[in-house]
Amino acid sequence: LPTTRTLANSNLGLARTKVEFPWISFMSNTSVNHSVRRYPESGLNGFGLWAGLNEWFHGLGPSPSENDLASSFTADVNGACAVDHFFPANTVRFHPTDKPWITALIKQLIKERQQAFHSGDAQLWRLYRRKAQIEIKARKRKF
Repeated sequence: LPTTRTLANSNLGLARTKVEFPWISFMSNTSVNHSVRRYPESGLNGFGLWAGLNEWFHGLGPSPSENDLASSFTADVNGACAVDHFFPANTVRFHPTDKPWITALIKQLIKERQQAFHSGDAQLWRLYRRKAQIEIKARKRKF
């Protein structure tokens, strides 16, 4: 999470607040990649259908421990690559010049908007443009 610190200007007697992100050094010109995972309703529905049809906890015996159940569940979900299939991870890049209210979700929406623009799909472009605008306004209000 971003942290703030107050910088004093001794010449003018003014103070200003600087927002610092732990993953970005404002003194460097390097960008940082972050992995982000979106959870759209279509993915949640597909994952729920997969989870309902999957046979859980097979071969554990009559009274397995909680650790055995948790290990079996984790192995089933990871082994089937269900999370990666229904909720693929995407990479977004953060730059030192990004506004402090820009989040990974906003970056992902902008990326999808641009892909829709370059594909020529005007309806999809308008959809992602509106989603990005709504998210940016919400984050600015919270900031």
